[in-house]
Amino acid sequence: VEGAPPSVAAHVRAALEPLEGTSLLALRGSAVQRALAPLTDVSGAHYDRAFPHTLKIVVRPERPVAIARRGADAWLVSADARVMAHAQLGSHRDLPRVWLSASTDPQLGSALTNGAALRAVRALSRAQRARFPGRILVVRLREHDLTFVLASGLELRLGDVRAIRLKLAVAAQIVPQLLQSGGYTY
Repeated sequence: VEGAPPSVAAHVRAALEPLEGTSLLALRGSAVQRALAPLTDVSGAHYDRAFPHTLKIVVRPERPVAIARRGADAWLVSADARVMAHAQLGSHRDLPRVWLSASTDPQLGSALTNGAALRAVRALSRAQRARFPGRILVVRLREHDLTFVLASGLELRLGDVRAIRLKLAVAAQIVPQLLQSGGYTY
């Protein structure tokens, strides 16, 4: 197993254990993918038959981008809004919080089903990929209005999620100046 930290590699090996002893010629890719699909810490993987006796798995580990919160419950969530694991309250302080409605019931391994939370996580993921300036503490989506609350206290109100790439690009140009001046709250 390559491309993954030791804990993820151990999960991959354990998931593939039932396939051990299968001839590399008889091994089906669908069996490998089915075995790895339930792993919440694996974003993707591909395999290579390294004849005569080795199956090489290259893993793309899943990375959390946010903590989804509902009351006293918390979950690690990936960039595609997939629930990765339960999280202890107060852990992962470096990750932004996305609050869920009381009716939302996150399931491990599944994507968030709450539409607002789903859109909020996707916008956050885009911001992180674009290396958004400033640390985002909380992402809110209320009545279709997206807001990032930054560690500095600045609230970045982006409005609806349409044209989010453009809005983030503009905000990336403006936010550093606002953070330097310190005179704005939103």
